[in-house]
Amino acid sequence: KQVIELEGVSKSFEESKPLVRDFDYTFSRRDRVGIVGPNGCGKTTLLKMIIGELEPDSGSVLIGETVQFGYFGQKLPSYAPDKRVIDIISDIASHITDPVTGQSVSATQLLQRFLFTSDRIYTPVSLLSGGELRRLYLCTVLMASPNLLILDEPTNDLDITTLGVLESYLSSFEGVLIIVTHDRYFLDKLVEHLFVFERGGHIRDFPGNFTQYRLQQEIEAQQAAEQATPRETKSTAPAASQATRQGNRKKRRSYREEQEFQQLEELIPQLEGRIAALEQRMSSGTLSNEELLKAGEEIAQTQQEMEQASERWFELAAIEEEA
Repeated sequence: KQVIELEGVSKSFEESKPLVRDFDYTFSRRDRVGIVGPNGCGKTTLLKMIIGELEPDSGSVLIGETVQFGYFGQKLPSYAPDKRVIDIISDIASHITDPVTGQSVSATQLLQRFLFTSDRIYTPVSLLSGGELRRLYLCTVLMASPNLLILDEPTNDLDITTLGVLESYLSSFEGVLIIVTHDRYFLDKLVEHLFVFERGGHIRDFPGNFTQYRLQQEIEAQQAAEQATPRETKSTAPAASQATRQGNRKKRRSYREEQEFQQLEELIPQLEGRIAALEQRMSSGTLSNEELLKAGEEIAQTQQEMEQASERWFELAAIEEEA
């Protein structure tokens, strides 16, 4: 029953600040975790320690004997350019069990499910587009039948139709699912709790999806603001208390940052709503090919805007957490 157990795991590089500090967590079967935080905070470092590519500076990572990793990363693997798509998949396995239907699925059927047409299945890798290479990479990961699947920024370079197929597949996945992404919409659909990277390498285990986390942050920020209301005047407060409050003020968001934070709080749900509306239009069956293409491009652009807004939101939220 043991999957993976992290005990007091810490990691830093040279003289840099700790990326992961004294983190404990035991993964259970069918755990569905989203990992979020600003760029460079240590998300990929944590993933590499989980799969054994990096050793922690302290603590331990205990992996169950039956754990089979599947890792879909940001960097494409190298494929022999003259090898056909079907051969690359068949070299891994001839059949797998589909988590959605429970039936046996052949290599050809999996490729077709992830939008490879009959002619493209027998195409040499050298002739594939960038999007097709990402889909092929995804199929190689799934064809290995992992029971612990890690997706590092899976929404990058995958079109909206492929993402819909992937969401359907993952919603029935029976193993442990770990997702790193700035795509809040994708997280809300698939994860049940979050690892949130905070300042100083601390990781918070939040029980809920990203929308619920954002609402909790608003509540905590309001409570912190109420508690920070000074009860002593400057002339009567002890010098140490004044110094403490001044130090805290430096760590809190400035007026401009607070205004930006509030604007992002309003913008991000609007972007999420725009994506949902576009997806509904695309699935309505009433759009022409030209309109479908235009809607897909608009979704991709909106998702990029949302990822940038979410990244900035994390940075500003972390300032308040440190105060």
